[in-house]
Amino acid sequence: MHIYEIKNDFQHISLLDHGATIYEWIAYSDKTSIMLNNHKLEDYLDSGKGYFGSTVGRVANRTKNATFNIGNKTYELHKNDFNKNNLHSGPEGFNVKKFDVVDHTETKIVFKYISPDMEMGFPGEVTLYVTYELNGNNLKLSYDATTTKDTILNITNHGYFNLGDKDVLNHQLFINANHILEVDKELIPTGKFLNSKQTPLDFTKERVIGESIKLLNRQNVRGLDHAFIFNGESNPQVVLKYKNKKLSIDTSYPAVQVYSCNHKFKQLTKDLKEIPIYGAIAIECQIEPDAINNPNFNNVILKKGQAYHHYISYTLTEENNSK
Repeated sequence: MHIYEIKNDFQHISLLDHGATIYEWIAYSDKTSIMLNNHKLEDYLDSGKGYFGSTVGRVANRTKNATFNIGNKTYELHKNDFNKNNLHSGPEGFNVKKFDVVDHTETKIVFKYISPDMEMGFPGEVTLYVTYELNGNNLKLSYDATTTKDTILNITNHGYFNLGDKDVLNHQLFINANHILEVDKELIPTGKFLNSKQTPLDFTKERVIGESIKLLNRQNVRGLDHAFIFNGESNPQVVLKYKNKKLSIDTSYPAVQVYSCNHKFKQLTKDLKEIPIYGAIAIECQIEPDAINNPNFNNVILKKGQAYHHYISYTLTEENNSK
């Protein structure tokens, strides 16, 4: 497991070839560490440790009954969620694979991984490139892939963000989304879209995360763990703010899973800090979860001869005077 760096005057990012992972992201004038990481590098070998900053695939999020069909053929995946469904492609997903570094400059790095046919139960040999590139106060993360057989692909980065507090309860969040996906008790989408306006999940106007969680708690919901569907008529965007710091995220993906770290992780961070409940917030841009089993969701099938391309763009800004 090797550590690589890209940096400029605005930010300094350390990355692991294991999982094409963001290991540490230092930004802003006070050199804040804005993403959760693990003190022990071996924790990145365990998919049960939270996927901190890692590339998740072949298919992020949940797949109902750990099965899917392409054409007339049924494919079975690892049942690692409720001993019934598949989560993040199982314990041997992209997050625990060693990537090759095929390009590396001071501000850019390109990782490559070739996933064999039927690895994790998915058809097709998939060649994936993960590119991180800095441009001033922006980081652009790009995914490019091809396959030798028709398959399904939905790749994201599982970064947990905290812009500088003990938790994210006092952070503010904006999501350009009027709808969330309805899910069952196992967090599997039912196929229905729910209007989130005037609910605790309405982030179309900037709101304090802790206030939303408090309202969810009254409904016996522990915190945020929801798929938001971006409004089609305007740019997909998520904005996280804390005091004078702002992280703006835009993407080519149609949805984003937002998870507010609703349980305490046992491991420590690189700086030997504990991670409390609500200690960070995961913002996972992606195609809708379980899209292969919901024909009214966006297409998640990558056909032989086609090219997969998606990006997630992160822009960091800072006001001169903190509040």
